[in-house]
Amino acid sequence: MQFTISTIALIASMMASTSAMPLEARAQMCNVAPSASSGSATAISTPTAATAQVCEEACAANSACKSYVFGLPTGASSPTCKLFSVAASQIPTQDSKLVVFDKACTNVPNTAPTAANPVGTVGSNTGSNTGSNTGSNAGSNTNTGAKTGANADTTNKQKQQKRDVCGAAPSGPATQNPTPIQTQTNIASQDACLALCKKTSGCQSITFSKAQCKLFNVAASKLPANGQAVAFDVGC
Repeated sequence: MQFTISTIALIASMMASTSAMPLEARAQMCNVAPSASSGSATAISTPTAATAQVCEEACAANSACKSYVFGLPTGASSPTCKLFSVAASQIPTQDSKLVVFDKACTNVPNTAPTAANPVGTVGSNTGSNTGSNTGSNAGSNTNTGAKTGANADTTNKQKQQKRDVCGAAPSGPATQNPTPIQTQTNIASQDACLALCKKTSGCQSITFSKAQCKLFNVAASKLPANGQAVAFDVGC
């Protein structure tokens, strides 16, 4: 059997494409301990995140973020979320309870971490099961309506959470320049600034930079770029 040059080139191209696919799949690091032997990668942001999924959303909202570290450090009372501008494979070893995720990872844990599960777990979709059970009970029309309304409310809250900006640089329209409803220059951390917003009537978002905390009555998505400041919605 004879092969033309074009046929040989086509076969070589198909073989190269097939062999490259496993390498690409292996390149992703998801929910594993960081293990770079060298390097000095430092976090570009440390947003407040109650779950790994919220940390993932903060990374997705930050165009510079390529990977993130999450977990409940040994002896800590609240979890740690760190965003990095390098791939997960370049992040050096962290606390033994912290794991690393590349930005493209899926099935990220969505429950709060505990000492037994320092990264959290992927929770089951109880809403779908509730809907199925309700649908099979034709006689419970009242309960069905109540559960449907509750599920819709939960879905709306989840969508709102995904829209929240948590620790990203402000990127709203430059033509808008909302006036802060309050400015504090003695706030020590992003967490303290966010806590102030949550107890201030009308506060919807904050920016924080070098101990300067500004509260706004608009969503973080409407705040324009502001130097080194990072933005948080009140729901973060």
